[in-house]
Amino acid sequence: MWIEISRELLIKAVKKVSKAVPANSPVAALSGIKLTARHNGLTLSATNLHVTIHNEIPADTQCLTVHRTGSVVVPAKYMSSIISKCPAEQVTLRLEKQFMLGILSGSITYRLCGMNPDEFPHTEELDNGRSVHLPSVVLQQTIRQVAFAVSTSETRPILTGVSCESDERGHLRFLATDGVRLAMNVIPTAQQRGLDWPDIIIPAQHLQDLSHLLHELDEMIEVCISERQIVFKTRYMSLHSSLISGNYPNVGNLIPASCATELVLPAKSLLAAIERVSLLASDEQIIHMQLACDNLVLTSQTAEIGDVYEEVAFLSLTGEPLNISFNAKLMRDILRGADCDHMTLKFTGSLKPILLHPTGRDSPQYILSPIRTSV
Repeated sequence: MWIEISRELLIKAVKKVSKAVPANSPVAALSGIKLTARHNGLTLSATNLHVTIHNEIPADTQCLTVHRTGSVVVPAKYMSSIISKCPAEQVTLRLEKQFMLGILSGSITYRLCGMNPDEFPHTEELDNGRSVHLPSVVLQQTIRQVAFAVSTSETRPILTGVSCESDERGHLRFLATDGVRLAMNVIPTAQQRGLDWPDIIIPAQHLQDLSHLLHELDEMIEVCISERQIVFKTRYMSLHSSLISGNYPNVGNLIPASCATELVLPAKSLLAAIERVSLLASDEQIIHMQLACDNLVLTSQTAEIGDVYEEVAFLSLTGEPLNISFNAKLMRDILRGADCDHMTLKFTGSLKPILLHPTGRDSPQYILSPIRTSV
């Protein structure tokens, strides 16, 4: 292998695939990045056996010249550090005997001990016809709106993932819950009806890695699935993720069909008010909301510290008066994830779940369980 490549381009590629490199691994090849030079470009790959990322740099760009093909696995930690410190804009990679990789840039030459590429795990290719195409911007937005609601506890591994299933319209529904809150968004697909898509559970961390990879990207993403994994493909990048086995809880009956009280207000105003009021909330982050015909009040208190009272402006408030308490942090997460101008909150009782969604839209939808208090 002998290539010349832009330092900046190589840094970006190494950074992308490094998300799949495990922090510690007894298998040496898993701690490395596989470099594969072909006449049509350079491919960087990394995996921890649960998620695999490939990033391709095409040779048709002036930033990459492939003089000789070849492949090697290099330690990710040292490769990243070396490339980021190279003094020149151009870097030369030349593979020597015994998988020794020469890295030349300006006046400096590194010789990095590599590994046999045959020791790097093989990536399973999916070719079963189960695929959809989704806009990268929409997919990234959905991940941001839903994935935050997963559980961080490993006691129920299923809840650490995002459920993805198709509905009767051929749309994909992404859903996450930790048992206290729920986030759901629906993405239309071109298939309309008859989408052959089984119910699957995708690890939330892998989706968040994908979201970072899609940053500033605007193209169609091909999404392919099998019984064991899901693959997201762009023009020059792919992420292969394992799936979480098991059946996701049926949460369809948690969404209220009607409400007794409906509140509409600017999302940023509510978020700012909750941030202020939660400053004096207890360690449990409990905030109390009082709703009347012409008044919305948020309060919190902590013994021996103090209390706070704030009236919040709103656009409309209809229905019955209501007092309800909730976790401020979980509500803040929802308001940030929704990323909308106005939010509608629907209540069916002081001890019943709150339904939230952007005003004028049915998706995304959120559910937050209230907290029983003596106030």
